[in-house]
Amino acid sequence: MFNYEVHGHDTRNTNKIYTYQIKHDFTKNCLRHNLPLLLNNLPEILKEKLMSHSTQGFVNYVKLYFLQSYEVTCTRQSSIKVTNS
Repeated sequence: MFNYEVHGHDTRNTNKIYTYQIKHDFTKNCLRHNLPLLLNNLPEILKEKLMSHSTQGFVNYVKLYFLQSYEVTCTRQSSIKVTNS
């Protein structure tokens, strides 16, 4: 459900997925709250595919997007010290 379906007027978040208000701390970790937050934070190119593809097609597209953006060479320094025995 998008914000434009909830509100009868334009808002700055009209094209974002509606996030339900949490009333209890234990519900902040539930899927109903976190999935809209995750989807709203996706890059625009992925959000466009959300409504135009099937669920499986969208999942495959997201996987492909993140795999293609993955760097093969690690650029991060390791904090593990290897010693030769």
